Amino acid sequence: MARTKNRYRKSEVTDKTSELKRYSAGIYIRLSKERTEACRNKSQSLENQEKLARTFAKQHGLTVVKCYTDYEYSGTNFMRPAFQEMMDDIKKGVINCILIRDLSRLGRDYIEMGRLIDKVFPFLGVRFISINDNLDTLSGLKEKKSFEVEIKNLVNDMYSKDISKKVTASHIQKASEGYFISGFAPYGYKLDKQKLGNKLKIDLTVKPILDKVFELFLTGYSSYKVSDWLNENNIATPTSYRQTGELYRRIDDTKLWSNTNLRRMIRNQVYTGDLVQRKSNKQLSPDDYIHFNNAHESYISRKDYETILELIANRKITKKYDYSRTPNRYRGLLYLKGSYRQMSREYQKSKSKKNCEGHFYYRDYILNSNANRKSVCIRENVLDRIIITIIQAEMAKIGKVDELLSSLENKYEAYIQLLQSKIVKHKQHIVSLRMEISDLYASYSLLRDSRDDYISQKLEKNRKIETLIQEIDQYEDRLKAVDEKYNRQVAWLNTLSKNHQSPVLSADLLNALIERIEIDENRQISVTFLCQIGSDGNA
Repeated sequence: MARTKNRYRKSEVTDKTSELKRYSAGIYIRLSKERTEACRNKSQSLENQEKLARTFAKQHGLTVVKCYTDYEYSGTNFMRPAFQEMMDDIKKGVINCILIRDLSRLGRDYIEMGRLIDKVFPFLGVRFISINDNLDTLSGLKEKKSFEVEIKNLVNDMYSKDISKKVTASHIQKASEGYFISGFAPYGYKLDKQKLGNKLKIDLTVKPILDKVFELFLTGYSSYKVSDWLNENNIATPTSYRQTGELYRRIDDTKLWSNTNLRRMIRNQVYTGDLVQRKSNKQLSPDDYIHFNNAHESYISRKDYETILELIANRKITKKYDYSRTPNRYRGLLYLKGSYRQMSREYQKSKSKKNCEGHFYYRDYILNSNANRKSVCIRENVLDRIIITIIQAEMAKIGKVDELLSSLENKYEAYIQLLQSKIVKHKQHIVSLRMEISDLYASYSLLRDSRDDYISQKLEKNRKIETLIQEIDQYEDRLKAVDEKYNRQVAWLNTLSKNHQSPVLSADLLNALIERIEIDENRQISVTFLCQIGSDGNA
């Protein structure tokens, strides 16, 4: 009996070794943006991290499939591109083992690190190895080792917060010395990288355009007219210029200057040569902002800057009308055809002496074939009449609501029963396969059948079980989707039937029925309903 027990023990050891070799490993390496060049050339380097991991993998019979590299990414940010790619590959089954130099490379957030090691990786069936920490989840996390991991994660978390404080302190120091601390230079400037920090210098490509903009404002042009001038001359917006480096708008560039964004840009004191920094931190008050005068070359004098601000303020005052502001019922619904930007709602004062009341209208701009901006407008009361007509036409198209609801219910119940019967059959099949696996094991134990045959048949049946489980999940997801769709259709039909004759379009009604309203340059309107139901009852 002793010899038999030893023989089987030897076989088990061999199996563990072969199982170990079947791991497909991914190496994850990271270098923080906080690191200096000196540190990058030493033990913290990406090359050394990868070399250490590959040596470990070779010594322990692991097959390295891929190396994931995040360069200059903070450990507190888990939306790193390479880290996200690695997690996707885990879900796809590309890798089932992660190799890192130490825990700090994976991340420096205490809570998130604990969640990954204790919950996520075990759930995904991933073996996790931290080489320098002597941590391998294949052997399990003992209480002592688990405590050590928690302590290290906590230390890494504290280190990250300490680094953040030091970076903030460094930024404050540089800002107080007149250095520019933001990542992107304002429109019209470039970053001049110096030894102690960044300075701003005038972008000579943009300078003629920006000089003209300030000139137009000082001569009395409104922000509307200046933005029109920029669009008519095909000048790329600051965002487009930063992305492409081209001053003039490309053929495929649909971004236009808006008066709102232009006013926001002009109000920036940076164009006077002064810096006001840390304004983006919403937790700070204006007293905490860091001011530095004459930090760089200016576009305009402080006197001209104050003049422009005064002109903008006075123009806004004259535009204010004495009218009762009503809610925008079409908020989030009305767009120019093909546009992602909502049409703006504006008020037009009546020019008639008999009728003092004005009207609301919706407006946006569209580029014509000559790349000129064309205004597209529609009155709110005209839009209301058109939308009511379209809703009534939709009601007439679908016919009697009671009959349609009955048809929808029958189809819904039939489909639900079909899916449920498939789920039941799949579950029965799984039970049957598991019983077959048990019979296989009994046969192997009692009759000493071939071990290879036993393993092969077991794997095949387990694969079938996994496939059936996945299909059950899909059926259950489909059940949920069908249920949600049916409830949405019923609610939509009931809303439509109750309000199709209503002369008033409330915001609640519009949002209950309509997903999107589009208007083209000829003021032709198309409506996309939240539910599209034909006469046969199908969505």
